[in-house]
Amino acid sequence: MPGSPAASKATNRTPKSLPGLTGLRGLAALWVVLYHYCSLYLPALDAHWLGGLLSRGYLAVDLFFLLSGFVLAHVYSDAAERKGFAFFRSFMRARVARIYPLHLFVLALFVAMAFAVRGIHYVQEGAYYPLPLTGARSLEALVANVLMLQGVQAGELSWNYPAWSISVEFAAYLMFPLVIGLLWRISGRSLFVAAFAALATVWALAYVAGGDMNQWDGLAALWRCLPQFFLGCICYRVYRQGLIDARAWAGLVFVAALLMLYFDYCDIVVVTLFPLVILCAVSARGVSGRILNARPVVLLGEISFSIYLVHGLVQHATTHALNALELDQTEFSVGHSWAALALMLLTVFVVSIASYRFFEKPMRRWLNERPIAAGTARASAAADQSFAAR
Repeated sequence: MPGSPAASKATNRTPKSLPGLTGLRGLAALWVVLYHYCSLYLPALDAHWLGGLLSRGYLAVDLFFLLSGFVLAHVYSDAAERKGFAFFRSFMRARVARIYPLHLFVLALFVAMAFAVRGIHYVQEGAYYPLPLTGARSLEALVANVLMLQGVQAGELSWNYPAWSISVEFAAYLMFPLVIGLLWRISGRSLFVAAFAALATVWALAYVAGGDMNQWDGLAALWRCLPQFFLGCICYRVYRQGLIDARAWAGLVFVAALLMLYFDYCDIVVVTLFPLVILCAVSARGVSGRILNARPVVLLGEISFSIYLVHGLVQHATTHALNALELDQTEFSVGHSWAALALMLLTVFVVSIASYRFFEKPMRRWLNERPIAAGTARASAAADQSFAAR
């Protein structure tokens, strides 16, 4: 709060942009897509010679949770200091504008595809199969997705399977205005205690799950999301106060993370390194800085939310197309798998760029500029957009 030790230490440490993080988000989005497409969907491309670099792509979601906490703390911490819990309305308005339109749009495309496939079956077979009442891609799941509740039971309530993470992260948004105020009041020593507690909670999940951090269903998904999201907030406080200067050893941290993935270190060890990866990315210079801030990588980051939601739709459409041709992608040769991957990735990128430019950005701007929006809400939303915070 104003006048507190935290506030005085943070003076002159509030950059308007966070270089490197948009690119890092883009690489994480590509990582999770390659994991879903290569390791799970096209088994001929599951490159074991890469160690865990490909097969551990589900850890990109953990990086997303940390990044979201870090970026949202950057965008909203000053407003939280000034207004306390009173900024909750403008914060939630910006968050809904950020994630809900594209989520509903992609969900609508899934539903349209389901009805189109049933229409084709009706023409071909003379029998119509209605949407099931329960289970995945059912009417019950549709209601849960509209209400952003599918993450509580993603295995049975998903239409677009990657969207489980935005559902559980929404719970973090509800807690954010209260927690960020508390984090901004505590001293440096207490901050490291909070960081240790958050990390210990993640380690506890890893222990209960037998070392497997790929927990995406039910309470385990919330357990995975919440401590990492708020650990990301703590990391931003550490960065803003200059408690750790990661510029000198950014390259070493990036290489260490890649080696841990390649040699298949247990999930929690890699996840434990992610906060340092973020601190290094935001301070990156030299080769790593040039890579993270290269225009193609930044573009990936800008469209990363579209990539994340659209790639499940492309996979689902591909499955329907292959079924119509009576083909099974699990039996594809390496050559055919590469061709399928190239076509799927091209479709994802084209659709993601189009959805970002012609739907996601315009809808976000339109929702945030409604007459009831306060100036602070519009400013926060603009910052939210500029850092591509999911």
